[in-house]
Order: sequence, then C-alpha cells, then structure tokens
Amino acid sequence: MNSINHREPRTDRPHVRRAVRLSAMLTLISSLVVSTGGSALASEASPSAREMAVGSRLVNGDGDTSGKCLENAGGRGGPSLQMAPCHTNAHQSWYFHQLGSGYVQIRSHDVDAADKCITSYGHGDPMRMEFCDGGDHQRWWTGRQASPGWMQLSASNPGFSVCLDVKEHGESNIVQAWECGASNQGNQLWKWHSVG
Repeated sequence: MNSINHREPRTDRPHVRRAVRLSAMLTLISSLVVSTGGSALASEASPSAREMAVGSRLVNGDGDTSGKCLENAGGRGGPSLQMAPCHTNAHQSWYFHQLGSGYVQIRSHDVDAADKCITSYGHGDPMRMEFCDGGDHQRWWTGRQASPGWMQLSASNPGFSVCLDVKEHGESNIVQAWECGASNQGNQLWKWHSVG
C-alpha cells in the first residue's frame, strides 16, 4: 500500500494568501449573482452595453435596392454610408441608441466606427458617420411607421425635415438626407433584418 504524504498548504506565503482572498471574493460575487438572479449586475450595465447585444441590418424598401443593406463604408473615400449587397460583417450591423420620445441615434457595431453616429447636415447631403455629440443632426425619429415592420427615419434638424434616403429613388447606392416623402416611398423605407 502506497502512503502519500498530504500536507496542508502553507498560508504564510504571500501568493497563497492572495489566492485564498481571491477565491473568497469570487465565491462571494457568484453567490450574490445567484441570489439576485443577476439583476444587480444587469441594472448597473450602461444602456449602450445592453443595446450592443443585438445587431441588425437596415434593409431599404425600394425594389431597385433589393438585397442591399445600409453599410458603413468609412475609410474608403467618398460618403461614409452606402447601399451594398447584404452580408454578415460588422460594417452592416446597426443598433438604435434610445434617446427617448421616439428619438434614437443610429450606431454601428463596426469597430472602425466606435462612438460614431449616422449624421445629417441637411437636404441633399450624403450621410456620414461622425463622433456622437448629442446634436440634432444625429437624432433620428422612428415614429413614422409605413407598414408593419417598415419605418421612415427622419432627422430632427431644426428648420427642415429630412429622411434617410437612397438617392435617385433607390437607383443609386448613395445614401443621403432628402425631404421626407409619402410614408410609402420605398427609397425612404427601412426595415430591421437580423444579422445571422
């Protein structure tokens, strides 16, 4: 029969004391999460962290842009936003950052566009991604629903009403700010499509 000497670990060593303390802290934290169902930690998460959990593509409702999604094309020169064939990469993954009263900032999951929002400076201007600053040129109203699942996105710029629009009635890949048309105008209609 083999006899193995078992010795208790020496707790007078600094690295052992740290390991024991760390283990005790982790045990305490895990018991708090289990006892509260995780709600204490979830309530402290920032709104943007909660919203970033789900990403979706924004598909345009015009028949001429079928199969195309809103894309952050930043860093390639020209307008920052364009319509492009749909795919699952992050530069076509968007989310609404809720501002209240039906207003949102439209943000990208693309690492290259971190802390940037879709920005409109006025009628006819190409849409671009710029750092989120809380200005009216980055506030979009989602309250105008056209048909189930479809919406117009109108900027809250003072003095004019513009919508997120695919140029030339959807026959272009350029995304611009344009005067809001009828709520059934396809090149101004947008729908969420889950990124799969």
